[in-house]
Amino acid sequence: MFDGIRIVESIYLVEPGDPIEIRRSWRERLFSRPWTPLKTTRTLIPNVPYKGAIRIDNTTIVMHPETVRQFRAAAALEEEKKFS
Repeated sequence: MFDGIRIVESIYLVEPGDPIEIRRSWRERLFSRPWTPLKTTRTLIPNVPYKGAIRIDNTTIVMHPETVRQFRAAAALEEEKKFS
């Protein structure tokens, strides 16, 4: 709870990141289906944490755990500034 608002963490709140080209090994090139030995790279699209929040109703917010950690750190820093 944060000021009467319930924060729910969900690891499924991700979005696609920047594509990464990965070099394929000879084993992968020779024994893959469909057989494409001349294709030397494959593209991997990683999932990164969603930076935003989804508001379900007036009292519930859903965020990725990494975003919640950043949010709580920023809130603690703000509280520290308030009392200093």
